[in-house]
Amino acid sequence: MKKKISTKFQCLLIFCMVLNTGIYSQQITYTVTSTYGEKLATILNNAIQEANTGAEVTVLFDAPGLVEITSELPEINNVNGKIFFCKAPGNLSKQGLIYSASLSDTIIKNGLVLNGTDIQIKNLWFMEFTGLDKRKAILINGFGKINIDSCHFENNRISISMYDYLGAGLVENNFIIHSEADGSAIIYDGTKEKVEFLSMNIGINNNFIKMDSGLFVRMNATHTPSSNYGINILLKRELMNRGNITLSNNKIENITTAIEVFNFGSSVIGGSQTDPSTGISISSNNLKSNTTGLYIYNPLQYWKIEQNSFDNIETDCEIKLFNPDNKIEFIETSNVLGRNANNNLNKFSDTKAKNSFKIFGNGVSVIGLELNSQVCLADGSNSIIRNNTINSNIYSHKPINRTDCDYKDFSTEVPKPELLSVNKNNNTLGINYSISDLDAMTADFAMDFYLTNGRGDLKNYLGSHTVNNNGTYLAEINIPSGIALLSGDSIAATVTSLGNVGTGLPAGTSEVVYLTLSGISDTLSFNCDDCIGSFSPVPGKKYVISAWVKEANAKPATTGYQNPVALIQFENHRGNIQKTEPFSAKGQIMDGWQRLEEEFVIPDQTMKIKLELSCKSGECYFDDVRIFPAEGTMKSFVYDPLTLRLMAELDERNYATFFEYDEEGELVRLKKETEKGIMTLQEYRKNLKLK
Repeated sequence: MKKKISTKFQCLLIFCMVLNTGIYSQQITYTVTSTYGEKLATILNNAIQEANTGAEVTVLFDAPGLVEITSELPEINNVNGKIFFCKAPGNLSKQGLIYSASLSDTIIKNGLVLNGTDIQIKNLWFMEFTGLDKRKAILINGFGKINIDSCHFENNRISISMYDYLGAGLVENNFIIHSEADGSAIIYDGTKEKVEFLSMNIGINNNFIKMDSGLFVRMNATHTPSSNYGINILLKRELMNRGNITLSNNKIENITTAIEVFNFGSSVIGGSQTDPSTGISISSNNLKSNTTGLYIYNPLQYWKIEQNSFDNIETDCEIKLFNPDNKIEFIETSNVLGRNANNNLNKFSDTKAKNSFKIFGNGVSVIGLELNSQVCLADGSNSIIRNNTINSNIYSHKPINRTDCDYKDFSTEVPKPELLSVNKNNNTLGINYSISDLDAMTADFAMDFYLTNGRGDLKNYLGSHTVNNNGTYLAEINIPSGIALLSGDSIAATVTSLGNVGTGLPAGTSEVVYLTLSGISDTLSFNCDDCIGSFSPVPGKKYVISAWVKEANAKPATTGYQNPVALIQFENHRGNIQKTEPFSAKGQIMDGWQRLEEEFVIPDQTMKIKLELSCKSGECYFDDVRIFPAEGTMKSFVYDPLTLRLMAELDERNYATFFEYDEEGELVRLKKETEKGIMTLQEYRKNLKLK
């Protein structure tokens, strides 16, 4: 069955019945074959009427080029079915909408206006929707399920705007290039009345967004709903009790602000949102060459900002919290900005950055910020800088500026400490450090200590030590429960001024300094008083390390030990340190022990050698440790320190022969350690004959 359509509209209508049961009982396809906008308007009127009967309608673009918009298109309202806009298969030209260049001063505001539900737009172009009236290529209002996928937006004032949109929306795989510096790529703008009681889930993912002209520097310090200048992705809303917004895997380049989040409902922000499963997730985005990466204004309570890349950005993240009564810590342990023990890593690779974080207002807490970052306190108090727990500290590799956020001569800031040595006694770390050039005007000073890996990535907060003057100190830090010290880890430290200067702003935090842990990984250090003084390894020569290792609580079925490791560290005359790979035991376990044997070469110009024996987990034992030239052999002997009897002889392969004696000191048994276990070689019996 066909419906009769006038040929002057140059479009084809196909109407068919769907026999299987489902949501939509009819499928209808309209094909756009003309670039004349008035003809598209007629098709849209017909498509909306069909969709409102419950039909599934496809509007197929198969014109010679983009459809030129010369008048307002009909709004898509109250759709009970589904409308799908897409490009015709096989058409190689650009398909979609373009705003007519001759109509720049008319009152035409937007391209497609979507007020209905279940609308999909795929593989179409939207161009030249520009002008001073914030013209939008696509405007989405009210309720609906919207999916905008794999479209190309170019030279639009605002490409996609969602206003008071309540539904499940996806904006994915789109390519957006702007020519107007004060435009926006994607906007969500919601109000409390429309959002508070209804669920909303929006995903903005896998899009490429780039500013095609010069950067626009935002002049106003405080934002209003009408000041959307130079923003690529803008979220504006007052309150959200249910639902989620996710922004992930987007690549955003060359614009003033990459992602901006407003919350104008400052009176309802504290404690109103109680469900941690809802909120905003900004993850795995690549933000490059923007003035500001993230701009967060009066943030809501539940956030996840992780795995983003900030590259060549003046301020990676700017946070403004202007309600003076709002002291919430908006980023919680499980949803963090920066790093914590869960490694929610945001990568900062700035070459022109002034600040990684720029903070306005009291009560803002940044959790586990990576150490190689600079924090600017544009306004606020000491509570922003530090606390005694990892959950509310700011960790800064570069100093926190005192009164402004411009480039600073870091030598005028709080001086950095010098870490001298670290010793471990049971569960206590003794950290020797010195500090000089402190200004007594800003005393007291807190030395904060952190545990990092070899790359400087933050692992755990260890503790703090307070001083009030220059000098050399010993900080005794109780190692927090559950924290393991591994070989290759480092102790990091900062000095924070607890006093105020000038306008009452905090003096700041020093640059972070590091000291690598060597031989301290849950092991005991001791001096070798009876070592042979003539042992002097030669750089460039090959040597063998051999030992027997055992795990204290290994299961009977264990076939190999993974926790005991040996590592050798070499230090040259410049103080440069080189390490071998960790050595582990191999072969069969004999009587609970497994042999470790490896060869290594001492680097040229080595001045010091240090042997590290460590246990990755639990308790480990090391026995018969020896180092000797690979081209030689070695035997060793074990004597009873009281009777001076020979108790064992270890051969060239570090296998032992045991000597057992009776109470009279007579040899009664000779045992040999082999790969099959311990074998008895000889046994002696002596009897006296009594007359």
